[in-house]
Amino acid sequence: MREALIGPLSVAMAIVPALYSRNKLFALFSDPAVRQARSRARLVRSVFRQLAGGGASGFVVQPGALAVVVYQVPRVRLTRRVELSPLELSCLAFLCGRAKIDLLAPTADDRARIDAALSLLPNAPPLAAEIG
Repeated sequence: MREALIGPLSVAMAIVPALYSRNKLFALFSDPAVRQARSRARLVRSVFRQLAGGGASGFVVQPGALAVVVYQVPRVRLTRRVELSPLELSCLAFLCGRAKIDLLAPTADDRARIDAALSLLPNAPPLAAEIG
């Protein structure tokens, strides 16, 4: 698998976690690039779950080549600092917008970035119904 597909594949896996079944596509998941994409998708989903839980405060995004997302979850004494690529940050914004979480609002640029990334996936199943 080409390294250029890690970002688009991680976005697809973050938006629709059950899109690629590991049991049905076992050979695909043996590829190191797919494992890295799956790891990045898990990272984005974990940040989203913590933000969706409603206990996050002090949410800050520091833009740069890698955006730094910092927030606290006081009830478990957690301060988390995560570095996300612009594509992953757009994915997080999309997920927050879909769940109506006010901390990170998606923009038209976020949607365009996600659409462009998903169009790079070869033989991608249609995601329009899944992502709205």
